[in-house]
Amino acid sequence: MPKDFEFSAELPHAVREVHTALTDERYWRWRMKDSDRSVVVIDKPYGPETLRVTVTDRTDLADLPAIVRGVLRRPLVSEWVNEWGRLDGDTSRGRITGGATGGVPFRIESRSRLRAIESRRTRFDVRGQVAVNVPVVGGQIELLVRQMILRSVAADQDVLDGWLTDEQRG
Repeated sequence: MPKDFEFSAELPHAVREVHTALTDERYWRWRMKDSDRSVVVIDKPYGPETLRVTVTDRTDLADLPAIVRGVLRRPLVSEWVNEWGRLDGDTSRGRITGGATGGVPFRIESRSRLRAIESRRTRFDVRGQVAVNVPVVGGQIELLVRQMILRSVAADQDVLDGWLTDEQRG
């Protein structure tokens, strides 16, 4: 049974600044610069002020929890797609999807939203589901993937805040 997840965060930056960063190829190249096991493809399929980032990751077995290593025989290859639409007033909508096939087939579907909550503050919300198609231990792996997503989104918040803070200084 798929597991729901939800995450919200606030950033001390105006929504236009946050949206500009999230739709800027330079930000994503900088964001992914230290990821030596990832292939990143960036495009603007919906025109200016939009962005789609597709990341293909390879995770070695040693870097995975024991329960996942128990069902895998090779590294886990997953793909993540992060999309952002245009800023409409003080709101932008996006989505984060992803998954893997093979030893641990899983799928993530989520919707994201940026919105101004004050003139210099932005709220970031993500809501979605993760489903793992593995008999017996799938539910346990879903919980692990859900925790991984929440940690990743929280880390993304810190990275984005750092980018925006540095941009304002420089």
